[in-house]
Amino acid sequence: MPIMNKAQLTAITETKLGYSTFRTRLYETKQLNMYLANSSVFLSHSHPDKEFVEKAVVFLRQIGIGVYVDWMDSSMSSITNAETANKIKDKIKLCRKFILLATNPLSHQSGVIGS
Repeated sequence: MPIMNKAQLTAITETKLGYSTFRTRLYETKQLNMYLANSSVFLSHSHPDKEFVEKAVVFLRQIGIGVYVDWMDSSMSSITNAETANKIKDKIKLCRKFILLATNPLSHQSGVIGS
């Protein structure tokens, strides 16, 4: 059973912010490496779900939760290897909470998150 579906996440983030404001706020966070390094939540996800990760980040930040996402951290290498894995483990340890954004690949058309 999903905690929140994709349509609900989209409605929440796009209702409170215009889409261009949403994108601006999201990408401004890439410049805040110190903030990201000390975030309170590590957001684990599948890279094909980037659109929903972006919306989840905006949603969590709107309610005052700091979020760390590896590909938003400019100090993180885009190449996955043992060093990258160790850096990610270190980031997880720095965060107080771990959230898994899970989607069912077969439900991408139906818009279910957490199924």
